[in-house]
Formats: sequence, C-alpha cells, structure tokens
Amino acid sequence: MKTFKPKKRRTSVIFSVLGLIIMILSLVGVFWWETRGRNELIYEDVIVLNRSVEEGEVVSEDMISKIEVDPSNLIDGAIRNEGDVLGKEAKHYIPKYSQLNSQFFLSEEELMPKEEKYIFTIPVDWIITFPNSIRKGDVIYLYPVKVYEDEGVLPGGGEVARIYEYLNEIDMIVAKVAFCKDSGNREVIDISGEEGAEQGERYYASSNIDAIEIMADFKDVQKLQKLSDNSFKFIILYKTEI
Repeated sequence: MKTFKPKKRRTSVIFSVLGLIIMILSLVGVFWWETRGRNELIYEDVIVLNRSVEEGEVVSEDMISKIEVDPSNLIDGAIRNEGDVLGKEAKHYIPKYSQLNSQFFLSEEELMPKEEKYIFTIPVDWIITFPNSIRKGDVIYLYPVKVYEDEGVLPGGGEVARIYEYLNEIDMIVAKVAFCKDSGNREVIDISGEEGAEQGERYYASSNIDAIEIMADFKDVQKLQKLSDNSFKFIILYKTEI
C-alpha cells in the first residue's frame, strides 16, 4: 500500500518556509516604513534657511537647507527648488527654518531702481581698490583720491614718488550696489567653504568681481564723472559688522 507522508512533510516544510519569508518581509517592510517609507511617501521636501535672515540680506548657498514637511502643514507657494532663492534679497526678517515663499524676496522688477535712479557701472580705470567681499545690496562709499607722480627722485636713490591727494569725507559718494558681476557676467555670490567655516560670513565667493554696478541718481553720476575728469580715482569702502 502506497503512503503519501513524505509529500505531506514536504508541503509542510514549504509552507513553513513561505511563512518565514512572509514574516521577514513584513519585518523589513515595517522597518522601511518607520525609517524611510513614511518620509518618502507622505512628507515633502521644502527649502528653508538654516539661519535667521535680516531685511536686505542676499541668500547664499551655505544658508540653504531642506526639511521634510507634512503636506497638511505646507504653506501656499512653498519653495522646493534652491535655485528659486539663491542670490535673492530678503524683503523682511525671515526666521530660521521657516518655510519660504517667493513673496519673501525682492523680484527682479523690485530690484530695479526707482525712476530717479539709474544703474551705473563704475569703470575699472576709475577704481584704485575695493573689497572683494562686496555683494549685491551693500551700501558702498566711493572715496575720491587723486594720484600723481612726482618727477623728482626720492631721497636715498628711490624712483618716482607717488603723491596722494585726499578729499574731505563729505566728498564721498554713497550708493547701493545693484550687481557685482564676474568676467562671465554672472552675479558673484557667497558659497559654502571649508568644513567648520561659520555660516553667513563672506569667506568664499563664487568668482572674482570684475564689475560693480550701482544705483545712482544723475547728480551723483555727474559728480563721479567730474572727479574722474579732474584725475581723481576712487577707493571703495563698505561697512559691515564683524
């Protein structure tokens, strides 16, 4: 008489193995859900600033972070692409890790000067020196200095002397920087530097400044031109808290 016990035993082993596999897959599924799945399937990434920003500050790469937010807590128009905030100027104070909206930043139209202001590029040959840390939105001071050479020989056998003539501080021209462009006509912005560098400082720039464009009224442009015609050049300064 034939017996089927071995077959039943094999069937039992198969079901046991399948049960074990299902149990393992369930555990893996629960682990994935708790560690990654919930965030990937439910939460959405949004762009935030990793420090508080004051009115007029320009957003640099090292200020930008991403956080995951429950869709029910998303604000209208929440920004999700870092390119939408990089290089933008804040309209007002923005708290650290707040969700962002394009309305928080000045648009290209708002960055343009009012009717009485003009965009003026300071000719390179008018400038003696300027800080490479200047950025868009800074208030700068153009200090006129006349430089000319004395044809006499300096004591001790030196060569031709350079004589500097400084004007009074009241002759400085004050202007706001509209753009700082590099040689490729790209805006120069702050970027992330070495690990451990403090955020919000102007330690690292995207490139070297090749042209400074300012907002100036017609009288200031005339004043700059008149000083240049009289052999004055400019030392450019700006104030910052360090």
